[in-house]
Amino acid sequence: MQAASRPPSSGLSSQSRRIAIFAILLFGLSGLISGFAMGAFVRPKIPGITTSAGIGITPPVSQSSSTKTTTQMRPINIGFPVVDQMAGVETANGNTLYTLAAHTVDTSIDSGHGKPLHAAGITCKLWIQRIPGGGNVRLPLDKVTAMSLQQPLTHEEIPDGLSFTTPQIQQTNSNGQVTWKYTVATSVHPGMYYLVELFDWQGKHYNWAWQVIRVKGAGD
Repeated sequence: MQAASRPPSSGLSSQSRRIAIFAILLFGLSGLISGFAMGAFVRPKIPGITTSAGIGITPPVSQSSSTKTTTQMRPINIGFPVVDQMAGVETANGNTLYTLAAHTVDTSIDSGHGKPLHAAGITCKLWIQRIPGGGNVRLPLDKVTAMSLQQPLTHEEIPDGLSFTTPQIQQTNSNGQVTWKYTVATSVHPGMYYLVELFDWQGKHYNWAWQVIRVKGAGD
């Protein structure tokens, strides 16, 4: 009697093969999951976007500050000097300090009047003089244009009639203003006089004005 034969065994049962296949699938799946996780942490760089240490904070953009430059105004026509402060009565004792403040104007109204002119560098001179015949103060324009203001500009000017604690000849500030401080010398006799203010802009444009004051003696 012949015994029935069977195919040789591969050494692995069907259950073992299923376990091996399942293990391979799990290994492949774990690798796929790891790939997705790494992709989430390593993001591609997008042009135009800058990352910073803070989350959602864009680095501040530094801005350079501009410097303002002040340009010198070109000389234009100026009107009569406008007096802002003065004393109508002054004592010739050489001690009492007086103030005369004035500013310059343009000629936007007429040839002698206008709006305040905010311009620095206009040369100004103040002096006291006797009232001339006819009452008007006339200046030698050649001396004004030559800027030789150190010398008396009229025959009626009283040399050293005013003793200044500020320069007698000075320039306007950036607002077109000027201030003189002075005392009246004892050599000025009591009476009526003119205080004359001359504003000259580089010898190209100039104007002047005068105010009547009464001078008292030291004992009055």
